[in-house]
Formats: sequence, structure tokens, C-alpha cells
Amino acid sequence: VSTQSTGFKDEPDTLCLSFILCVTLLHFANGDDFLNVFVVPHSHDDVGWVQTIEEYYEKQVRFIYDSTVASLIQDPTRTFIYVEQAFFSRWWKDSRTTDQQRQQFTYLLQNNQIEFVIGGWVMHDEATVTYSAAIDQMTEGHQNIKNLFGNDYNPTLGWQIDPFGASSVTPTLNSLFNFSAHVIARIPWDTMEEMMETQSMEFNWIGSRNSN
Repeated sequence: VSTQSTGFKDEPDTLCLSFILCVTLLHFANGDDFLNVFVVPHSHDDVGWVQTIEEYYEKQVRFIYDSTVASLIQDPTRTFIYVEQAFFSRWWKDSRTTDQQRQQFTYLLQNNQIEFVIGGWVMHDEATVTYSAAIDQMTEGHQNIKNLFGNDYNPTLGWQIDPFGASSVTPTLNSLFNFSAHVIARIPWDTMEEMMETQSMEFNWIGSRNSN
């Protein structure tokens, strides 16, 4: 989904933001069905992929932060969730980020309009990363949030919508991170279709019995 430029200096013509659409089929006693749709605006900023971290930040990410904060301040009914601490930390320390923007961000966090999810330095891969690396980068991200805002805003939700492949260690680590739930997206299409047909897309993910 693309949003038109909001007029910030040096801003690109469009900003690409991601949305999660959660659709639930509700059935009432009178037999009428309708869809209950939840739209979840969220950041999805690769910390290095086809461009370098610096290129992503300078060309896209810093404008997403600037425009999102301005938009949420204008309307208290709007909400947004942030994922990657590597980019948030860079924006927070950027000399072009004003004290007013930092104050507004803090206010939005306190007003539950902004929420940190997963809270890692990145949204780490699951299938090819060691568990120690996953713990280290998560620790760094959570420590950054704690240092800036205290303990009240540590993430309680896991969020890995882009990694290719889910690891069996993920639910174990999420439990240790005190996450109450976890959102994933990349699973085999046949598996997703079966889960949609059986309305089992919400499930308990049991971690390794060898976690101790």
C-alpha cells in the first residue's frame, strides 16, 4: 500500500507502508454472515537487503517515522506498530529529528497509539540463525527500549511476518522473552489454505521439550 507524500522536505513522492489484514468470518443466530476486518498498520523495513542500511534509512525509513508521528498526532484514533530497533535507534539519534518529534513519539507511546512489537534489533531470520544470535539481537533491541522509555514498553508480542521458514526454537525463545502471542506469515500455501478452511489459524505453538 502506498501513501502519497505529505509534504516533508526532501521526502520521496510516495511512502510504502505495510498493513496486516486480519479477517474473521462471524456467523450470527439469524444466519447472516459478515467479515470483521482488522487493519494493522506496521513498519516493515529490512535492515539491509537490496540496498544498504544507510540507503534504506536515508531514502525511505526516516520519512516513514517523520510522517507517521505527524499523522498520529493529528488523529488520536490512529495507531501504528514499530518493529526494527536498528532503524528506530538511528531515527531517535538523528540530528535532523527534532526534540518536538521525540516528545511527540513519547506521548504517542504513552497514549497507546504507538507500540513496539518483537523489539529486536532486527526481525531476525528463523531457519538459518543460531539461537544465541537471536537472543543477542533481541537483547540489544529490548535494552534500547528500556534505556529510552523504561520497563513499561517492552514488547509483549512476537512479530515475524517475513522470515522464510519457522524454527522449532521460536516458541521456546518467545516464552523466555515473555511474549503472550506471536504473529507469523510465511508458511506453505497448502498449509495456510488448510488452516483457513478449518479456522485454525490461531493455535498453540508448543516449544521444545529440551529447552531446560
